[in-house]
Amino acid sequence: VQKLVGSINWIRPYLGITNTQLAPLLELLQGSENPTDKRSFSDAAKQVIETVETALKSKSVARIDLTVCVQLFILKDHEVPYGILCQWNDNWEDKLHIL
Repeated sequence: VQKLVGSINWIRPYLGITNTQLAPLLELLQGSENPTDKRSFSDAAKQVIETVETALKSKSVARIDLTVCVQLFILKDHEVPYGILCQWNDNWEDKLHIL
């Protein structure tokens, strides 16, 4: 669970998933400090995995285009701020590129 949550947390900003949405999965880390202890996935935690899977199938990350300005958006999800580094170009098929 620890490795799974760590991997998801690393790619979370690219998938557009907030910490609040991950909360049911993060709850699995509570309790025993032994990482080899068995954990049971709640229905809510299973839903988080499905949300991540859907996002993985539909999202992508772009490379920076040095001819276009880079923009930083700082957003707040209930308690946790996070940022999005992106570029916008009306000439691109997908006008918004998340970096």
